[in-house]
Amino acid sequence: MASAAVVVDSESKRVVWRTGKEVFSDPRGRSCILEELKLLLRAAELFEVKEVHVDITLGGKELTTITLNGAWRKKVSKEGLKYLEEILPEVSRIAREIRKFCGARVLAIGKESWAIRLAEISACVYGLKYLLRRACNGEKLRVGLPRKCLAEDRGECILLRAETPFGEYREEIPRSETLEIRVYENPLVEEFYVVEILPGSS
Repeated sequence: MASAAVVVDSESKRVVWRTGKEVFSDPRGRSCILEELKLLLRAAELFEVKEVHVDITLGGKELTTITLNGAWRKKVSKEGLKYLEEILPEVSRIAREIRKFCGARVLAIGKESWAIRLAEISACVYGLKYLLRRACNGEKLRVGLPRKCLAEDRGECILLRAETPFGEYREEIPRSETLEIRVYENPLVEEFYVVEILPGSS
């Protein structure tokens, strides 16, 4: 649905800058990871950061030094290995560019990082904003939320609530009152939710 990059303050655990974009691809596939890295490169060009966390779970492996035949292969499923083998040269290239700009380590740390969690929530916000715009043009849309995220229709806005390691994250997303918003449990994945957006009559 969307990809995002955030810059966070390590002491306050707050997002100080973020950017995102729509991604029209399988979220498990090649484009999503590469788009994320491009957004992280943009952040590295603007900020001096100590570490860059990438949503690839390889135990914090440094992406500027990773090789195709490394020990990291044992930590990845067959499906994940297939994707990573395709994109690894480009991943390593962008990681080196990031290090060039800000000198930070670029780590494949995945869901172990609370900063990744904030980026995941930010991607959800960008995605919902995009779908709300499309729904205003008459489309009926449905999207699954990330884990431990819930949306509430508040009339003039959608309130997104998400669990983080340091408390609940809340953000209001403005929406047209002509739209109809439905939120329900994902019938395919336990403890995940779906937001359905239907065009309303003006």
